[in-house]
Amino acid sequence: MDMSHAAVQIAALGSADKRVADRLADRLAGLGQALAQAGAVVLTGAGGGVGDAVARAAREAGALCLGVSPFASPAEHDRVLGPKPDCFAAMLYTGFGFKGRNVVLVRSADAVVSAHGESGTLNELTIAYDTRRPIGLFAGTGGITDRAADLFASFAKPGPPLAAHEDPDRLVAELVAAVRSRPGL
Repeated sequence: MDMSHAAVQIAALGSADKRVADRLADRLAGLGQALAQAGAVVLTGAGGGVGDAVARAAREAGALCLGVSPFASPAEHDRVLGPKPDCFAAMLYTGFGFKGRNVVLVRSADAVVSAHGESGTLNELTIAYDTRRPIGLFAGTGGITDRAADLFASFAKPGPPLAAHEDPDRLVAELVAAVRSRPGL
């Protein structure tokens, strides 16, 4: 089956802190719009903050967005994190907790893009690294995203394609190109 024109699935990773998302609102909106313009399906951890802000902007620009929850049911998700945003066309309730959800989220994506983030985002980025998913780092957003390239450079194990840019259009274009050049897609 020829997958050369299939939609690329990109997981938007980053801090769940709404204050971070608010501070980066314009940049995250630009990233969401770039993902939509590239025809990407956007996946997030559905935990609020950066991922949801990117998904909202992507959805407003016409992208299909899917949430991957760490909880086993809509009721549990809503009780702990509040109601899911209306930007998601569908939600997957894993019941695996946050670290298990991270595995499902990253392995369901063809590539990941990160903005800001802390230890949870680092976990997602190392899963992407180990499973050789192309990684996009939205430079200048702070957190682990601005430190990850140096961290990955210190690893002996060869990593996946890595792009780091402040321009969301350039970042997304490089990610999509890296995915399309991979054998098997």
